[in-house]
Amino acid sequence: MTINEVTEVLTGVGLLLTGLTSAGSLIMAWHNGRKMTRVEIKQDQQHLATNSRLDQLISATQMAARAEGMAEGLQQGRSETKR
Repeated sequence: MTINEVTEVLTGVGLLLTGLTSAGSLIMAWHNGRKMTRVEIKQDQQHLATNSRLDQLISATQMAARAEGMAEGLQQGRSETKR
């Protein structure tokens, strides 16, 4: 083999390795993109669940505060009628 043939073979091998590396990078990027979509969906579900819990907590707090206010009002009314 002459030096020109060896150079051509090495150039071909280099191009092949470059192509394979690019293809591997493309496959990994596609795979990671799909993973991120699944993670985003899980995060959205988590946010909905958290917001739902927060709404329940606010509602329960409002009901408890209203009941507490009514009890205080009843007690005040009873104490005023006793005087």
